[in-house]
Amino acid sequence: MPSLREVHQRSVQGFEVAMQEANVAYQQAAMCNDIEGMAAAAQQWAGLRASARELDIMAREASAAQQPRADASKYGLTPDEVAIARGMSSGDRNLSNDERERTYAEQKHRYQTMRANGTYRDQFR
Repeated sequence: MPSLREVHQRSVQGFEVAMQEANVAYQQAAMCNDIEGMAAAAQQWAGLRASARELDIMAREASAAQQPRADASKYGLTPDEVAIARGMSSGDRNLSNDERERTYAEQKHRYQTMRANGTYRDQFR
């Protein structure tokens, strides 16, 4: 499976090529005094730049999420998340703290994956 770094590098290369093409289209339109063509190329270029910045932000977020924290539990949970996990289903005495932490970590990973692939969007973001 390709690494996050490889996917990001390939995406950046694609944006660079597309931005170069938009720049060429802008220059060609300028040589012909085609203001509509210049405007269209400028809009395309601006959209590509904004998308490339968003890609960088997403890559940083994904990379940070993959880095284990020094104070994290064996499931990668922060102390606050461990406390929340241990409070989950506290009425169910059949669940150990370890099972609660594992379940919390699984749900957290599921949520992060859904946010990353766009199947879940935060309402106020």
